[in-house]
Amino acid sequence: MATSVLDELLVAARRRSRADARISSLAELRREVGRMPAARRFESTLRAAQRVSVIAEAKRSSPSAGAFDLRAGPAAVAELSRDYTAAGVAALSILTEPTRFGGSDDDLVAAARIGLPVLRKDFVVDAYGVWQARALGADAVLLIVRALGDDLLRMLITTAGEAGLDALVEVHDGAELERALDADATLIGVNARDLATLEVDLDASLPLLRHASDAGATVVAESAIAGPEDVARASEAGAAAVLVGTSLLRTGDPGGAAARLVHAAPRRTPAPSLPLASRTAVKACGMRTEAGIRAAVAADADLVGFVLDQRSSRAVAEDRAAELIGILRGPRPVLVFRAPSRDEVVEALNRTGAAGIQLAGYDTPPSWLTDVAGPLEVVIGVVHAPRSVTDALRGAEAWTAAGATHVLLDGAPAAVGGGSGSGAPVEIARRLGRIVPV
Repeated sequence: MATSVLDELLVAARRRSRADARISSLAELRREVGRMPAARRFESTLRAAQRVSVIAEAKRSSPSAGAFDLRAGPAAVAELSRDYTAAGVAALSILTEPTRFGGSDDDLVAAARIGLPVLRKDFVVDAYGVWQARALGADAVLLIVRALGDDLLRMLITTAGEAGLDALVEVHDGAELERALDADATLIGVNARDLATLEVDLDASLPLLRHASDAGATVVAESAIAGPEDVARASEAGAAAVLVGTSLLRTGDPGGAAARLVHAAPRRTPAPSLPLASRTAVKACGMRTEAGIRAAVAADADLVGFVLDQRSSRAVAEDRAAELIGILRGPRPVLVFRAPSRDEVVEALNRTGAAGIQLAGYDTPPSWLTDVAGPLEVVIGVVHAPRSVTDALRGAEAWTAAGATHVLLDGAPAAVGGGSGSGAPVEIARRLGRIVPV
């Protein structure tokens, strides 16, 4: 049976991975990544954008289009990346595959210094490639479903989260899309090009874009984007972004062509989002004594929680909470409830003088929250026992849309959550935190 271009690329990728691992081990890469600042947010940038985002690509050649007019060396990629940035693109895609695309790891290093979120576009076949992508400065890594088994796909998505990267999971047909969704991918690229035959069919990709978007994913349309009309069609099908390379590089003025696409990009309804804090907020919860208040202040906590649900072992009486709030200086007080009524919340706020609430015990935000949240400084919505990152993201965005200023993940189910102290799975929290603040 004849081998496809993809088969050849995967063989070359495995060979490169083994060779690179002999130079820098996986353990060395992990230590290097541990010393790096946090990666820029790739998926979050696309998901929260008010227009369809353009991800502009740098490559010197491709199996389908041949060679492009991009000089050798990382300086040329840096120059092109600056042109793309000036054009207003949302992110960059950098080919590092050397055998058929003319890329190099140095190209990625150069582009990452420009400032935009950067995708390493290569044929990742193992955990080494994921960690290497981050060590080179990438903010996202491409995972091609067709190239990976189910267990390996899920493992590499998890590894990307551990490395602090977003994973763009690429599919071409319905079966691959279902595999991506089953693997809990939240950022999905639908490639209109069949990597086995190199044929392109934008029409066939449109239903996949819609299905992925309806499933809650951040969706990127890849290949077959030649102009504003194609961007509009992808947008109507649910794409939050388009990844464009060949049509830009063929023009002789990739920066100018990118600017025209950005200018013509349709408006879209962004996902509900919260501003990214300069540092992680700390809440000391379960306060019942003056000593606890002093300890929270000394620890420079941002928030202090008073659990009013009397079923909790950490509960405090409402009048005692009012006394403690009266002596609190610095951290903002938050009343912690489990499935309260609107009247219970309003009355407790009035009696204690608090200006913050945490609402647990709900599967979805209560309908009255929008009215109550307006004058409050802090509204924390609790997402209970999420089964997946997709599930947690859906819950976090529902709370944000309802007026929450913060989202908290709780490992306990809604029936027992709220002041329980049960943490959510680290893997889910880690990946969700790349998309929305939690």
